[in-house]
Amino acid sequence: MIITILVDILPKIGLIIGFFFSILPFPLLYRAIVKGDQREIISLSIPATILGLCCTSAVYAYCHQKALSDCVTSSYMGFASSGLTLLTVYSLRGDFRTLLMILSLQFALVYSVNHIFKIEVTQALTLILNTLACVVGPLDTLDNLMRTRDINYMNFTMHFLALINGFIWTSYHYLNHTTSLALANALGIVCEFFLFTGCLTVTQALSPNHPVSLLTNTFLEVMFRMPKKMLQTGEVVPVKRFEEELGAKQYREKIE
Repeated sequence: MIITILVDILPKIGLIIGFFFSILPFPLLYRAIVKGDQREIISLSIPATILGLCCTSAVYAYCHQKALSDCVTSSYMGFASSGLTLLTVYSLRGDFRTLLMILSLQFALVYSVNHIFKIEVTQALTLILNTLACVVGPLDTLDNLMRTRDINYMNFTMHFLALINGFIWTSYHYLNHTTSLALANALGIVCEFFLFTGCLTVTQALSPNHPVSLLTNTFLEVMFRMPKKMLQTGEVVPVKRFEEELGAKQYREKIE
């Protein structure tokens, strides 16, 4: 009987530990972004995410008798996707207490949805957070546009990617698409993470004339029309004013 209890309880304890390690990186990443500590962003978030993914996937595979590859996909999309979506919405606004409050609300909502509608926890978690991203993102962008008559292109693009991520995740789980689509979604999440933390971190840490900095600036400017001045200073520079300044500079050079 004791062995049966241990076999039944230990995997669930492991699942809780794995879930904790999966969620842990995102408050740490938020704090590192607020502090502006580039080294902490890399040293804390990536290993903890990998550890949480491995723990959760292995225990999930053991409990549900499924292939480990399917569990890796499910765990990544359920935890990492939700955490990044949460970070996407709240990383550039509020303080650390706000994030903790949202996490507490998130757990309450997840428990309620899972208990009432009998939806798997990972599905409930991601469904709630993707809904938050879909609602809060456009409202935040619209509010910023109405107050400042300008768009923070970094915020706008992150919200847009979170919205796309929500559609892909929903199509995989509720339209029964193949695992390849889930892997493509996981790859998109990784690209999103490195693009908006790694690239901007590297851009601000290196000199403006460094090849990596030039490449990153050029890519972001071409793709999202983000002026180099905004990337280097962290300030929101209206694109119209930036283009006017650039035109005036070219005109002066032509006259000279």
